[in-house]
Amino acid sequence: MHVPHRLIAIVAVLAFCLASTGSAAEQPSLAPMLERVLPSIVSISVEGQASDNAEFDAPAEPSKTLFSLTEDETGSSHPLVTKGSGVIIDSARGLVLTNNHLLKNAGTIAIGAPDGTTYAAQIVGADPQTDIAVLRIKAPNLVEIKIGDSSKLRVGDYVVAIGNPFGLKQTATLGIVSALNRSGVGLEDYENFIQTDAALNPGNSGGALVNLDGELVGINTAIIGAGGANAGIGFAIPINLANRIAKQLIDHGKIDRGQIGVIVQDVTPDLAKALTLGAINGALVSEVLEGSPAEAAGIEPGDAISAVDQTAIHNATELRLKISDLAPGAKIEVRGFRGHRRVQFQIVIGPQRSADADSIPVFRMTEGLLRDVTLQDVVLKPRGNALGIQVLALDQDSPAARAGLAMGDLIVAVNLQPVGSINDVIDPERLDTLLLLTVYRGGHGLFIAISNS
Repeated sequence: MHVPHRLIAIVAVLAFCLASTGSAAEQPSLAPMLERVLPSIVSISVEGQASDNAEFDAPAEPSKTLFSLTEDETGSSHPLVTKGSGVIIDSARGLVLTNNHLLKNAGTIAIGAPDGTTYAAQIVGADPQTDIAVLRIKAPNLVEIKIGDSSKLRVGDYVVAIGNPFGLKQTATLGIVSALNRSGVGLEDYENFIQTDAALNPGNSGGALVNLDGELVGINTAIIGAGGANAGIGFAIPINLANRIAKQLIDHGKIDRGQIGVIVQDVTPDLAKALTLGAINGALVSEVLEGSPAEAAGIEPGDAISAVDQTAIHNATELRLKISDLAPGAKIEVRGFRGHRRVQFQIVIGPQRSADADSIPVFRMTEGLLRDVTLQDVVLKPRGNALGIQVLALDQDSPAARAGLAMGDLIVAVNLQPVGSINDVIDPERLDTLLLLTVYRGGHGLFIAISNS
């Protein structure tokens, strides 16, 4: 009897697989890993007054909204109940790692252990700027998770999200690392998210993102999706960041962050060209706060920071995270560029402070790089003796809008020259060349380079 070559090949492959595994019933499975990890995942229920943590502004299209992964329930005779997840990180001390946004307006906090027992929890410490919190419970026989190293993650690595979506406890979903170092999402002050397509839904906040070895590599936090439903775009806080914050909260109950007193932004090719920088990446200093360590060291607006000590700095997020990890009093060397010239500074880290939040409660351009921009023909003082011209409106398809100029911005300099009147902004000689604006937005300085490209 003639046997087709294709059938012979299939039989050969099957025989090889059976010889390798020993049994056709032995299939690849995450079950052994999950059996170790699931006892470390708890549910969290917080009773309190209504909070505003359910929805955040969209970072992209209006139809795509950023949602925290909490599940809120209300009743006519009951307070708001927020539900989420947590991870046991220290079984001996009963310490549970979770999200800070779960605890907004918290009255009572209950933690449901995997065996179904419920325990009252106390807040050890919380950090809104990274959305990390640590809780403590008194309970026997707890199982802690193994902490991994999120710096070893690569795009494409498999990860498993574990939590309590929609109250369905101990739910695991498989996905991959879709992207790393996501910032500008709009959730936290210090963002460096792991993006994953593992299914996340309301109730997953504070839950675990683990690798295939069952090591904790992230704390699940938010999704982008219409109506709060999963759309394959989820965000987790890297465990290396979360663990550093947790240790400070456990030891001190608060975070003692350092700062050098600069407002920074990413370097774009247009900004690098406009400022004649010798580098096209790094953290561009758009403002130096008065009386700050940076001012004392000699840093100026327009400097591009490319390294702190031995750590290369590629963007503004990296600089903010690096400086925030340093304690006040630490001495660092900052290197970078001022134009084409290399510069370096010795800086003593200062304690974190809040910048002054200046709130600054018409001539329509019809040509050039500022076409379709409406400016207020009034000189304002946003900070100190700085003068500015306010942007009242602009067409979203205009070159200025595409470059990042926004309604409400206050233009304080053009091509690094301070403005004295609206004529300094609308000078026709500037209209068709690369235009560098210095603006104040939300009380801070920002560079915007406008071109026709």
